[in-house]
Amino acid sequence: MNKLVQIQLDEAEKLYKAAVVTDEYSKTVSVLAMVEQMAAAASSLRSQAREQVEIVSTFKFDSDNENAAHGMLKLTQHPQ
Repeated sequence: MNKLVQIQLDEAEKLYKAAVVTDEYSKTVSVLAMVEQMAAAASSLRSQAREQVEIVSTFKFDSDNENAAHGMLKLTQHPQ
């Protein structure tokens, strides 16, 4: 009977270790998915920033007007 109990304990320990490994694997997969999502978001933000720079670059800032003294800048669009 003692041997049977030891076998059951050994099997229970193996199941526990398998559950721990599965849990760790699941967490790793979740972290990898989050990293992929963050990379995609960063790429999207980079593209949006480039577009914004392109849009803003079509304007020139004219600080030589009378509004410059009041802290205002006149924006004029560059000819295309």
